[in-house]
Amino acid sequence: MVKKKKEFFLALKIDLDITRDDHQSGILCETASQVLLDLICWIYSIPSFKGLNEYDQLILIEQSWSMLFLLTSAEKNKFIDQSN
Repeated sequence: MVKKKKEFFLALKIDLDITRDDHQSGILCETASQVLLDLICWIYSIPSFKGLNEYDQLILIEQSWSMLFLLTSAEKNKFIDQSN
């Protein structure tokens, strides 16, 4: 099951139009990866989600990952410039 989760996570492709230099885009991608990993870990900690069959789990993640990504990012303040 863990292998399938990793395969699914690696299969997610985020089409980012990044116009920043390589260092900043690397930081952005690393942060986005961490948010997605946190999200997937949280989803799999929900008992009712674990009760679903694998196909239904993957379909739910596939259809809702972008909205959950935004919510998780906002909750964790991952993409907010807090230097001001």
